[in-house]
Amino acid sequence: MRKFWVISIAVFSLLFATLSCRLQEREIPLEDIGLSPANNQQSVDTGRGAIEVASIDITRVWKPDVLSSYRSDFLMESKFNADSEEYDIIFRSHTDVTQNPSVQHISSSHQAEGIPSETGSFETELYIVDGIAYSKSNILSEQWIAFEGELVDSISELLVNPQEFVLIPEQAQRMPDPEVVNGVPCWHYLYDETAFEGQSLSYRELDADLWVAIEGGFIVKSESFASGGMESQDHSISLPENAQTRTTYNMTDINADFTITLPPEAAQAEISDLFGNFDFDSEWMREDVPIPTEAEVEYSFEDSIALQTDWTVQQTTDFMLTQLSANGWELEMEYLNSEDHFMGDFKKADDFLILSIEKDLFEPDQTSIHVEIKEFVPWSRTDIPLPQDAYIEQSFEGEVRILTFLTIQDAADFLGTQLEVNGWVLDKELLRDETSYIASFIKEVETLSLFINPAFDEQGRTRIEITIE
Repeated sequence: MRKFWVISIAVFSLLFATLSCRLQEREIPLEDIGLSPANNQQSVDTGRGAIEVASIDITRVWKPDVLSSYRSDFLMESKFNADSEEYDIIFRSHTDVTQNPSVQHISSSHQAEGIPSETGSFETELYIVDGIAYSKSNILSEQWIAFEGELVDSISELLVNPQEFVLIPEQAQRMPDPEVVNGVPCWHYLYDETAFEGQSLSYRELDADLWVAIEGGFIVKSESFASGGMESQDHSISLPENAQTRTTYNMTDINADFTITLPPEAAQAEISDLFGNFDFDSEWMREDVPIPTEAEVEYSFEDSIALQTDWTVQQTTDFMLTQLSANGWELEMEYLNSEDHFMGDFKKADDFLILSIEKDLFEPDQTSIHVEIKEFVPWSRTDIPLPQDAYIEQSFEGEVRILTFLTIQDAADFLGTQLEVNGWVLDKELLRDETSYIASFIKEVETLSLFINPAFDEQGRTRIEITIE
């Protein structure tokens, strides 16, 4: 069986590629939606007969004052076979939004057949009321938590604007006559797999429909069916050719008068600030880690920074590798190095630097950079014995990564036995096969996450990662 997270990455990349077609995003006036002369007219055979359609070059319009309330539902189901296993992965989400008073609610669930139930399913629920977020997830716990701060503002903006997820590809073709969908006059757009040519993710076959509100430009409804699989340009993310994926998005109760009620048990949760007094805009002080001067900083802490630049991934990678080398950083491990993505670890004295550079999925003309620096801390947990031949690659506070010549199964048996002897209790064994082992253990108030995978090095060793929270 394939590792669950590899499948999840592929499926959720498919989800976001389907919903986030921000190919050439630009803001345009409301009156330009379908009311200005079309760029061109052409005859298109949609399989429903040849029609005359107008091609447009807009991709996103949002008028918050047009929507005072709405409900929306999203569904994605992907079925495929891999390694003689059958997979059926379903993702659902439901959103309620009112602006007077301002309350937002979202619930989502992920289910997967063919994958261990503990890993293959999760459910989350979130309310945002008066700047406070209330959340519950079966992954973390069944208890409600409440928090406030900058993260709430980010989540609130995400939920209240459906256009951040469902956008119009530039190549979409508009049907000539307006249609009324869910009580809203809409333009009906069609597009297929050619809309993704040259993008970081592409489909082999795709048939999609979008209904866009004439007034406001928001997506009222969308339907798509993809078959024949999906893949990224560098082939690092893909679904097999037998894959079939169906997605739907439907907005209802638009500007309707309804209320959203916070569950009593959620209201009783103690409110905390997840980020405390963190300064998201603190100045980057690491002079030995130069960054592109024209890059836009998304956030910056003492030991990490995230940026965006209009350089290509290759230009950015060349710059960072050159600057890091010039400042004494040595490349320890290179995980990815392609046209769209670079990921690697660097070491300098007792500091480890993790560098990730990738083409932005939502804005393909932008490159995202993420740098995180951690200080080496010698492994001192006597209640978590490591294999005798363990070579420590990284060791931080509450985290260690090692290499061993033990097989995956032998490493899992060794650690399972040693942890049990030292008072750790197996909580969940999420995955165990010839290529991976994932499990969690509990001891008093601590939770230990264990990941064992092939190292893919020349010696054929096994990599073990342990994280304690």
